[in-house]
Amino acid sequence: MGKVSCVKSTGNLIQQFPLGSKASNMEIAIACYEIALTVYTRSVFPVDWAMTQNNLGIAYGDRILGERVTTSDSASMQKLYNR
Repeated sequence: MGKVSCVKSTGNLIQQFPLGSKASNMEIAIACYEIALTVYTRSVFPVDWAMTQNNLGIAYGDRILGERVTTSDSASMQKLYNR
């Protein structure tokens, strides 16, 4: 679990990093959180899962690249939520 904690921490740090491209930083943070959620499942690590889901939601809210969330994206996000 130590490695996944490092990935999640990297996501937290890069999401708040004041330098560089904010758009790139958000994309990296989103990737970090999505990777962490492959280990932090709702049933096994409910607190870590919830915190990571929260951070992922904030990163999506701050996202600059891409289009606004569509219905199909919402379905994908629901699948992540139900893990």
